[in-house]
Amino acid sequence: MISILNSDYSWKNTNLAEYISEGNLPSQWLDFFYLEEVLKELNNISLILEKEAVNNIIYPPLKDVFKAFYKTPLSKLKCILIAQDPYHNGNTEYDGSANGLCFSIRSGNKINPSLRNIYKELKDEGIKMSENGDLTQWAENGVLMLNMSLTVLRGNPNCHSTIWKRFSELLMKYIDNNTSVQWILLGREAIKLKDKLKNGIYHCTSHPSPLGARKPCGIHKPFLGSKIFSKIDIINWSIM
Repeated sequence: MISILNSDYSWKNTNLAEYISEGNLPSQWLDFFYLEEVLKELNNISLILEKEAVNNIIYPPLKDVFKAFYKTPLSKLKCILIAQDPYHNGNTEYDGSANGLCFSIRSGNKINPSLRNIYKELKDEGIKMSENGDLTQWAENGVLMLNMSLTVLRGNPNCHSTIWKRFSELLMKYIDNNTSVQWILLGREAIKLKDKLKNGIYHCTSHPSPLGARKPCGIHKPFLGSKIFSKIDIINWSIM
């Protein structure tokens, strides 16, 4: 089991390729990460992030960049929750909200509006859980908490969508070819994935952000009032 608590790793002193070469890939996803095209993409990403780290703060901390995979092995995968990219707020590499899991925040940080609406929907569905913002136990319970971009620069949302695009495409293809699970696709960009996947069950609504939570997204229901979590009864959402 690889420890992901080593705070000595920093985007300032270690690039992504070095982090990987030191054995920090999630052990139960190695068949994916060792694919030649995936390693090539990660090396390209590393080169870009190494340059950006000189004058920017990157979220989440380097030790958390693969946290979704550490916490949810493919063998225990039940459901996939898709979001855009990590939270981009904070002052230093280690005090931001981003903790490597989509929608989840580091305990003690302010709950953002999208996560607040997620809690509202859970409550309206009769699902009671602690509202501290940390959704780690969902990941440990079989929910792959995935951002399409695994990194972001402080104060610059969605700035790494192009950098991680090919990696995410390869990941979606790998998951789709190797398992049949339930997908929670929230918002227009996430729903586009549905046309590229062949296996699994798809639950789609608008995005939980204040701008979209009460509006339909094409033919799909608004997030609030959708009962989307209750539809996936293989997950114990209230374990926190």
